[in-house]
Amino acid sequence: MNNDHVRRPAARVGLSSASMSAPVRNHAGFIWSVADLLRGDYKRSEYGKVILPLTVLRRLDGVLAPTKQRVLDRHRQLRGRLSNVGPVLTGITGVQFWNTSELDLRRVLDDPPA
Repeated sequence: MNNDHVRRPAARVGLSSASMSAPVRNHAGFIWSVADLLRGDYKRSEYGKVILPLTVLRRLDGVLAPTKQRVLDRHRQLRGRLSNVGPVLTGITGVQFWNTSELDLRRVLDDPPA
């Protein structure tokens, strides 16, 4: 699919291509290449409804990754013994949220389609 007509966001976010570092340009290029792929499956008005939630989920997943196993272990220890595990788990994560699911985005992606 030729997407030469797709306008890139540099002007929309107030950055010129010249002012962005090479790694930022590489990341931006990668993100927009993924967006270009999704455009084939989603209407232009719909893909923002997919990209934004997945971006937020990926960010949350990344923030929790370093403490994921410790949270899972502690949650198993406390299950049924403590009604409010929130303060304990936020103490582990260092942020005001946690995830007690065994799944993360990598495991979801590795799961073969049914």
